[in-house]
Amino acid sequence: MAAHIVSDAALQAEARNKRYCSMYDGLCFIWGYLREYKIMAAWAIFFHITDIIPFVMLPLIPMIIYDYFVPSGNVGAILWSLVAVIILVTFNVLFFCSFRVALLKVLTLVSRDIRNAIIRRLQVLSLSYHNQNPTGRYYSKIMTDVDNIQNFASMVSSSLISMLGVMGFGIAVLAWINWKVLLIVLCFVPVFQGVKHIFQKQMRYNQFMARKAKENLSSIVGNFLQSALLARMHGHEGFESCKVNNGSEMVMEKTIEAEAASCSFLTANNLCMNTFNYIVIAICAISVINKSITFGEMMVFTAYIAQVMGQFTVLLNLYPQIVLFTESVSSIQEILEAPDIEYNQGKRRVDEVKGAIKFADVSFSYENDSKPVLKNVNIDIKPGMTIGLVGKSGSGKSTFVNLALGLYRTRQGVVSIDDKAVDSLDMRTVRKHLGVVSQSPVLFSGSVFDNIVHAYKDTPFEEVVEAARKANAHDFIMELSNGYDTEVGEQGVLLSGGQKQRIALARTILRNPSILVLDEATSALDSESERLVQGAIDNLSKEMTKLVIAHRLSTIRNADMILVFEDGKIIEKGSHKELVDLNGHYANLLMYQSLDPQGADEDLRSTISMER
Repeated sequence: MAAHIVSDAALQAEARNKRYCSMYDGLCFIWGYLREYKIMAAWAIFFHITDIIPFVMLPLIPMIIYDYFVPSGNVGAILWSLVAVIILVTFNVLFFCSFRVALLKVLTLVSRDIRNAIIRRLQVLSLSYHNQNPTGRYYSKIMTDVDNIQNFASMVSSSLISMLGVMGFGIAVLAWINWKVLLIVLCFVPVFQGVKHIFQKQMRYNQFMARKAKENLSSIVGNFLQSALLARMHGHEGFESCKVNNGSEMVMEKTIEAEAASCSFLTANNLCMNTFNYIVIAICAISVINKSITFGEMMVFTAYIAQVMGQFTVLLNLYPQIVLFTESVSSIQEILEAPDIEYNQGKRRVDEVKGAIKFADVSFSYENDSKPVLKNVNIDIKPGMTIGLVGKSGSGKSTFVNLALGLYRTRQGVVSIDDKAVDSLDMRTVRKHLGVVSQSPVLFSGSVFDNIVHAYKDTPFEEVVEAARKANAHDFIMELSNGYDTEVGEQGVLLSGGQKQRIALARTILRNPSILVLDEATSALDSESERLVQGAIDNLSKEMTKLVIAHRLSTIRNADMILVFEDGKIIEKGSHKELVDLNGHYANLLMYQSLDPQGADEDLRSTISMER
């Protein structure tokens, strides 16, 4: 799907109707993955609790020195106190390092599992879902959003236990020193909750807008990388640069707005905290004057108040990160909870596919579109038949094939493979016996050998060579600089169109599919490349069922049956000769191509003149 700039108004409308993920929902989401590693997580918590103990005990040492050792003049005890401080700090460092290592391992495993869950979900989501969502946005979810979750989990894991430990121990000590003074101090805490409540809604809204803008930019950049060569050839560099620039400006605008809301919250929070600290000092000083507490107790009181409120400030300052975390969880759940999936669980698995395909009263329309793409299609394809599919763009050819492959679900009627309804089959097992060669073959960075074997990594080299020979690819592969070890570049950029097509065909032949789909596999090739690819197709097993979507009608003259599509209906069917004798739509297409110097070869023109 082409990338597009999502308008600010569209984002605002989506934000108003959005159900925001709560902190509780986010933590439940994390726990769903964390419980697999609960023993490892328990060790991390143990190390963290152990490293907190020295930290919370340190403020007691000055009080003991001031109130006990100084009045008694016990110099030795003061020196031993310094030794105790060194020991406590050492233990703190050792256990903190152990905690960080254990925590990093757990969170890395959790991040891996979340990414794997997203990938698995994307693999079962229907073709309709993928058609409606630009793939570039998936990059943002898989990388940025998962990283946001990991960073937040790391911050919370590092802070939450220490906050609870420090605040709990500190409040207990303060209550022991003077509970009345503590109560006066705690009366100011609701002020901080009020500050959070004031900024909460705006921060969530701004983070959502920033996240959507980043996803949009990711989609635009992905599209730019795919079309960069086309833009240069057409001299449209400025147009593509403008799209990326507009997307970047939207990200900048929304990110600044989100950061401004966070900074306003943090500024208000810090202002309240500084005011609060001076209030505490004043209360403690008055208490010393009134002899309610000693000077040493005042030192401990202010130290522990600083610790408690410091942790409380950390908690409040985490709130922008909490908003970012919940928004990232919400973003990932858009995929993980998308209902439009292909259900295979519990369905019939197959070990063999013979290649029979049947459409019985099949009609189909896309989601939110009342206009049917296919209308009352009935066809019975026997194993080993070669079926040609012709018709103008949008007539229903590709939808017919996608229904046969189980990529779409029928709205009406039944599609069957080997007399078994597609909806009753585990299509993951069926597709192991299917092969597809498209007009734009999919090649990836790697060697020629890697592209042919793909997932069949243990395939013997001799079988790869045999598949390449059948695809008329072996000769040109051996002429490459490193033969089968030659790197093809990203998307096969270092190969010609015909070479890429023959490598893709070799990959399909290696799988020995029972059903082969050729989606205009030769339409973009020159005559010589088409001849080589067509020759390879003709050499394929006669037992293999072939569905050939053809633009050049010369490629399907020998098909057992040709289906002519128009407006979602099969208006003609039969062999090449039968349809020519019918002198209908197919015959008109043949004549049109014979008159088009680029639409048919000389052999086709001769054939038409003889048959007509």
